Amino acid sequence: MCQSHAAIIGEQTANVNPKTKPIFGAAHSVLISTKTHTAEVFSPGCLPAYSRTDQLGIKVISLLLILIGALLAAPIQSAPAQTAHSSGCPVSLPAPDYPVGGPNVSNAWYANADRTIWAFFWGWDFVRRGPDQPDPKTGYVPGQKVLWYKPASSLIVTGRRTDGAAPPLVYTSRDPRPQGTMQASRIYFPTAGCWDVDAKAGSSELRFVVLVKSSN
Repeated sequence: MCQSHAAIIGEQTANVNPKTKPIFGAAHSVLISTKTHTAEVFSPGCLPAYSRTDQLGIKVISLLLILIGALLAAPIQSAPAQTAHSSGCPVSLPAPDYPVGGPNVSNAWYANADRTIWAFFWGWDFVRRGPDQPDPKTGYVPGQKVLWYKPASSLIVTGRRTDGAAPPLVYTSRDPRPQGTMQASRIYFPTAGCWDVDAKAGSSELRFVVLVKSSN
């Protein structure tokens, strides 16, 4: 049972509220009124009786705090959104926007969540064409032109086929400014199939999946 007693806290008067509900093992609880400079002290095992409206408000606030914490703790994804292709390849969807200063082409750039790395396959429909050997005149390896916007650090691009055996993709760049924020390159896919591409520059990363088709 709750017992009443009074105490002086500085200039504040503390009194016990007899209309409380006991709980087991609870420590002293103190409620302070800033308007009257009084405090209510509850004996061990006592807790103020809250109305149903107060209890409902406390529950709602607790649920909102849990939801906000879960959203803040969610990791930032480096991969764009994906859609299932009829072949079973989870093809990545291009971003609806484009990088500042880049070609004004919407729904054509692949980008990570924080928009620090962008990739644009210039005018390619993802169908393999042309030779598989370097050009004897220019020395350029076969592949598709890809334009990148990235942090001012070296770009590392790798890739593998996920639906069958194949050599890794070949990434080449003769751009004399590898530390710049814009870089031209070529990517060669040795075979048709579902390809996972991974690009890294500094602490940023972009991963996306493309379906390379055969011209036959």
